[in-house]
Amino acid sequence: MQNTKAPALPLSVARTILADVADGRLKPGARVIEQAYSARCGVSRTPVREALSLLSRHGVLEQAARHGACVRSTPVAARKLLARKPFAGKAAARTPTEPAFVELTGRIRALLHDPQALPGAILKDTAFARALGVSRTTANRALSWLAREGLLEPLPRRGWRRVRLGPQAYLDWYEYRMALEPAALRAAWKQLDHPALAALRDRTAHAATAHGLAALTAPARIDLDLALHRAILEACANPFLKRAMQQAEAQLPVYMALMPSWHVPSRAEATFREHMEILDAIFQDQPAAAEAALRKHLLNARKHLARGMRAPASNPGSEA
Repeated sequence: MQNTKAPALPLSVARTILADVADGRLKPGARVIEQAYSARCGVSRTPVREALSLLSRHGVLEQAARHGACVRSTPVAARKLLARKPFAGKAAARTPTEPAFVELTGRIRALLHDPQALPGAILKDTAFARALGVSRTTANRALSWLAREGLLEPLPRRGWRRVRLGPQAYLDWYEYRMALEPAALRAAWKQLDHPALAALRDRTAHAATAHGLAALTAPARIDLDLALHRAILEACANPFLKRAMQQAEAQLPVYMALMPSWHVPSRAEATFREHMEILDAIFQDQPAAAEAALRKHLLNARKHLARGMRAPASNPGSEA
């Protein structure tokens, strides 16, 4: 007799995806990003792929050869399915084979987005362990990892403190992205998810107008700004560039959240207009034009930042 019982880990990931469909976070037609659920559930991509196959067999998702899995089910149908076997149960938990500090690092990084979320000048592993329900060793490893990313500064025998980013750090951050992202876009060109980018272009076109921009909250603007960069990361076929992009992507929300207030208001509308130029070049199948538009976008953002900081806007090698 064939064993039809789904393994516990893929089933748990499938419950998480199904819950997102039921809650409306994943709408019909939306693409399910393997990497996002791999990071969120603290598992490798293998259980995520098995979960996608399971949900496809139940009619929740539809899998296409080039575009991955897309949502077919409505929220109502997903809620009914969640109440039935094999999906009735708990949502995904971290796999025992995945280091606990990986998940915890993401949770602490999210707290760093809000300067008020972590009171006190010195952050201690004991406090994090107690507040987040993990061991002190796990908390210590997570904080050490964030120090390697440059977001925390270790204080020997005392703890960690948030890195106070000076003007040059922001400018250097844009230099890093200008060297990295156009090359990553070139490596991602053949794997870009055009249906997802078409939906993103519609949202971006709306945000590129004063009326559309005013309708977005600050977190929604940041999320929309990040969407294009994450699409490039997801499609990047060069593993070395992808690894560097993943590190930059992990730090990007923190930098944006800590960005001085004068950076966002006068740049937001121009940002989305520049994103439209990149997207238009992608849909016209013009890789060189798309790379140039991406480089120009990052250079304009850096110049604006330098003017706001009253710092030199020179960028050796970028304006040659």
